[in-house]
Amino acid sequence: MQHALGRYIVADPAICHGQPTFRGTRIFVSDVLDDVARGMAWEAIIERWHGSIKKRRSPKPCDWHEKPCSIIPNDFLSQLADECAG
Repeated sequence: MQHALGRYIVADPAICHGQPTFRGTRIFVSDVLDDVARGMAWEAIIERWHGSIKKRRSPKPCDWHEKPCSIIPNDFLSQLADECAG
């Protein structure tokens, strides 16, 4: 059974072992967040994932600690806020 974790993110035990993915893809949210944390440009991230994700689906993570985004689970937000601050 698919669980919506927001507007663009889902977790389904039958897809990618239930890890959060972007809706309609098998792209792990954590992989995209890793790209962002490494400082990869949005255009490069979109190209890496062959256009399967769009910038509007992936807000700038270092802003999340100031204005949390409703599409990312809180545990991701906390981790990203710590990484962005440090």
